[in-house]
Amino acid sequence: ARVFNKLIWIEDPSVIRGGGLLKYVKLRTQNYVFHHSLDDERVKTLEGYMVQRFLCDFGYKKASLNFQIETYVNSRFVDKLHYEGEYLMELYNVVHRVIPNRDRRSPGYTLKKFLQTQVNLVEHKKQRKLACRKDMCRGENRHLSDDEYSVLFGG
Repeated sequence: ARVFNKLIWIEDPSVIRGGGLLKYVKLRTQNYVFHHSLDDERVKTLEGYMVQRFLCDFGYKKASLNFQIETYVNSRFVDKLHYEGEYLMELYNVVHRVIPNRDRRSPGYTLKKFLQTQVNLVEHKKQRKLACRKDMCRGENRHLSDDEYSVLFGG
């Protein structure tokens, strides 16, 4: 029933491993929500637990954190820039909600900066792809308005 209703239910937060954060964010991008019995503070606490567990399980080194996220994203969002960008933005938002910006040396800060860079990179890739599509149309002596382009290519 939880899957049908798109509900996220965590019975025992202590059993969530580091990868649980990545799966949780994927569910969030698929419009899953926490059960209505959980208030915003409890959700923020659970998200904080998942972020901390992710940092503990995958190390506090930038390369290790980056590798885990890149591996997850690359295995699930092949040629799907829109979903990849949405996923990375949601992951950034979750981390940003629970990790303050105070200490630039903290793993949380490093994780946030990495995610911010990845979101920007995906946006840049989407813009390049959009420009390439427009150039292809121009190469055929066809000039599309932005509205026509959006209808044809969804961008």
